[in-house]
Amino acid sequence: MDTLMFVVFWIGFFVLLALILRRPKGSGASAGVIDERFNLLAMEGESLICTFEPNSRFTAYQYLQNAWHPFVIIALPVIWLFTLYSRRFQKYWLTNKRLIAASGMLGFSVKSIPLEKIADVQLIKTVLHNILGTTSLSAMDVSGNSPISIISIDNAAEFQLQILEEVNKA
Repeated sequence: MDTLMFVVFWIGFFVLLALILRRPKGSGASAGVIDERFNLLAMEGESLICTFEPNSRFTAYQYLQNAWHPFVIIALPVIWLFTLYSRRFQKYWLTNKRLIAASGMLGFSVKSIPLEKIADVQLIKTVLHNILGTTSLSAMDVSGNSPISIISIDNAAEFQLQILEEVNKA
């Protein structure tokens, strides 16, 4: 038990240290920058249509989705704090050329699909989504590989329709 507490303490310490020492945000986005935090640059002729972030139920969704694992009970406080803070590090953008999803707390991952390669945008509402009153989207490309998951957003049906309208324009 002492080893577990030692590991949890140091993980928490380094997470807090990384959050404190992270780069401050700039004063504003310059031309050609979609998002400064994720260093996301716009392609030539690309314009931002809309931005979405996970809603307040994202934390509960992430937590409950992984709560079945037996080790969750041991590290319950650390996992809850991590999921509570992780909502700030998920973001989704729709531009006139592509759909972009970015996530990451200490590091980050950015995925994008050009609009002309989007085959379908699925609206996902599982039992867990119904309990929490939220919805997710999944955008599939024509090859069916590596979909972009847009987790727990408000107005998911409107965002789905907006993506499909932009796909038809492309």
